[in-house]
Amino acid sequence: MTRIIPADKGTHFVAGAGITAVVLLAAPLAVAGGLCALAAVLREWYGLRTTGRWDWADIAWTLAGGAVVLVGAVAPQGLPW
Repeated sequence: MTRIIPADKGTHFVAGAGITAVVLLAAPLAVAGGLCALAAVLREWYGLRTTGRWDWADIAWTLAGGAVVLVGAVAPQGLPW
């Protein structure tokens, strides 16, 4: 059976969500989102240095996981616009 979403992308999604959720326990939304983005880029930089591979899709999936957590954190309070 062919996977619609590769397992590696799911791992990036969960990592982004986890990083954002943990940081949100002690920091504002912008810091949590920023650290999620930093982690995504640093992970790909590490991959580039060790395997010679950079994958923008991995960054996108990590950020998507973080975005889900950020939206979930904001939604109970109402959207700011």
